[in-house]
Formats: sequence, structure tokens, C-alpha cells
Amino acid sequence: MKKLLAVGVVVVLGQLGTPAAQASSSYTTQGGCYFESYSQEELTNGDQVGVIGVNATTTVRGSGIPGTRVPATVSCKITVNGIDAPGSTFSYSSSAGDPTVGVLVGQNQISYTRAQEDQVRLCQEVVYDGTGESDDWTCISAFAVTLPGDGGTRDGARFAGLDDEFVMASDRCKREPGYTQVSDNTTQGVHSWVHTASPSSSEIQVCFRAESGSAGAGGRLDITPVIPGLGSPGVPTTDAFATSCSTTSPNAVVGSHPLSSGVVAGVPYSFDAYSDGSSTAWLCWQVGSSVSGRLVAPLTQPGLGSPGYVVTFYPDSL
Repeated sequence: MKKLLAVGVVVVLGQLGTPAAQASSSYTTQGGCYFESYSQEELTNGDQVGVIGVNATTTVRGSGIPGTRVPATVSCKITVNGIDAPGSTFSYSSSAGDPTVGVLVGQNQISYTRAQEDQVRLCQEVVYDGTGESDDWTCISAFAVTLPGDGGTRDGARFAGLDDEFVMASDRCKREPGYTQVSDNTTQGVHSWVHTASPSSSEIQVCFRAESGSAGAGGRLDITPVIPGLGSPGVPTTDAFATSCSTTSPNAVVGSHPLSSGVVAGVPYSFDAYSDGSSTAWLCWQVGSSVSGRLVAPLTQPGLGSPGYVVTFYPDSL
């Protein structure tokens, strides 16, 4: 397995998969299985501890009305060197007649062991219930990252629908549970926004962008516990302290600050982030002379020595 050294903000943690496999000709799955785990000798006794789950939509592809949601069962598991990791296989279903038929969301705790050189993969199978069609088991390789500071390691991967590859980071919040519009303004011809979402009860996403026509910049912050699934962040609030991210130290969001800044259509903008790594994470923004603010996300993480949170920045590609 390729091992990466994370220095500062980890940019684009993870591997997306849209692999070819024996697939249904009539139905398709957008999204799919994901997992993330953390290991640190003192906190987890060297085991990889984390979560596995699914966030997917199953729909008609060919005959019938394309896009119509259909009931399905998605199974997820982890393999280590081609062998199923014990206790890592879970199935998630949606039933015909349910208002959310075809929408599968679920998550379970996992724990497994691996050596540094072992090959870890995330595998997925989709059965389109009552149709006789399925997408066979397909596996994608996981990433491995060494976190700065505590020497812990993080594994993870997720399956992505074809459309996911073309979604800008700042648009992701709109597709996640708990989507909330925090700020949406147009000043001097530049449109800017800040949105939040809660992909799970232990995570917060903060999406932001400033743009004019096709020109713009922004991205997304993923605020996640070091040990996946272990954390209970509070509801984010806002205030007017837009310069606090750059004036508060020490800042656990290591790297260049501000995260993104420049000029769009002649209007200056700046987005920056701050975290103490354990109890709070912020996004600060300024666009032109009249749009500014700070979003404050309170963080809590009981047990296991409270190893804290990681703030990951995903920049927009455009």
C-alpha cells in the first residue's frame, strides 16, 4: 500500500471509485459504500477503528423512466490482502413503497488489523431487489495517510457516482444531509456563499465560494474526528469576527493562510480557516467591502483520550 505523509492541511483525502464490473443493464447506483478508520498505538492498541457505511441512490437506467428510484440492497465490506476483514460486512436496504425508496444511508462501527505493507480495499455489491439484476462485488484500493503530530494512520475510500467526479467541492454540501444555507450574497457583481452540511452525526462540512460568471474560487472544509465516528459536534453559529482566523494562534490548520484569496471580477475575496484541533473550528470570509463573517463550529469528543479533529480543505477545481 502506498503510504503518504500528511503535512498541514490534507488536500483531497481519499480515493474515489467508478470501476468497471459486471453490472446491471437496467439499473444504476449513484454514490455507494465508504469507510474511514484511524489507528494509533496508545489509543486503539494498533487496531484500525472507524466506520463503514453507504450513501447511495439506485435508479432506472434503461427501460422504464430513467431516474426513477428503485428498491435495492447495497452490501459493503473491507478486505485485507484479499481476505474479508472480520466484522466489516454490512448490508443496507430500501423497500418498495417507502417514501425514500432507492435512497440508502447507513453507517456502522468497524475495527480491523493490518500491517503497514498490507493491501486494504473497500468492496461493494448492489442487488436491485425483485428484478433479478445486480452489480457484482467490486473493490477499490484504500488510501493510507500518516497524520502529523501523533503518528496515527488513517485508511479510507469511497465509491462515487459518475456525476460526483464533476461536482465542485463547494457544491457538495447541497447533496448531503443537514444542508443549511449560512450566507448568500451578491456584492459588486460577485456572488458568494457559505453553506454547511452534516454527512453524519460526527462530521461537519462547510462549503464556500465567490464567483462571477465562470470565474471564481472556493472549496470545502471537512471537519472530522481523528477517530472516525467518535465525536459530537454542535450546531455552527456565526458572528462578525471575520479576521479572527488569521489573528488567532496557534492554528491547527497548518499550511498557507488564507486558504483561498485573490480577486474575482475586480473584487477582492479571502477565505481562511482556524482550529484548535479539539474544541472549535472556524471559517472566516471577506468578499468586497460589505460581505464578511465567521462561522464557528463547536467540537466535542469524549473518551479514548479525546484525540481531536482533523480539518481537511478540498479546493474547487474551477
